[in-house]
Amino acid sequence: MLPAADAKELPAPKVCGASSLANQSLMPFTVVYDESIDYNSTELFSGGINPANLPQAIINGQCTNIYPHMRTRVNTAFEVVVGAGYKTAYTDKHPAYDLMRGPSGKGLSEGYFPEIAAVGPTVEDNIAYDQYHVNAWLDWIEGKDIAKAEGSLGGNVPTLFGGNFQAGKSTPH
Repeated sequence: MLPAADAKELPAPKVCGASSLANQSLMPFTVVYDESIDYNSTELFSGGINPANLPQAIINGQCTNIYPHMRTRVNTAFEVVVGAGYKTAYTDKHPAYDLMRGPSGKGLSEGYFPEIAAVGPTVEDNIAYDQYHVNAWLDWIEGKDIAKAEGSLGGNVPTLFGGNFQAGKSTPH
């Protein structure tokens, strides 16, 4: 988790390096957490978040990759549930939905993030993609782990799980 002072403003992305340590300043910038941070967004299972594609900041004197969950300033419901000793699960369209883990990074017992950017543009393509989410929810209701998911339910049904659908949002190009 980011120290409180660092959570408010971070140096511009990719400022770490020997020559930039002395010249680092706080300035406004845009941080993008979408398919551009994947290892390979053309693959349905993209390999997850590539640390080389993340913004960086000096935190406690160390160059640190800033994962999406580190930008969150308050606990997520998922983090509260895990903190109480229960299991959680979430599925969404990019590995960048790591932000659901909350500031500790531990709020999801299992995260399942097939990459939407690898799916075709039609409503039919998106309906087929949504089936991955439906199958995940059905498996979670039975306490099953999902192939290519991050983490594990350990055979337990999650107390809290969620996700989204894409088909209702898609329009043919």
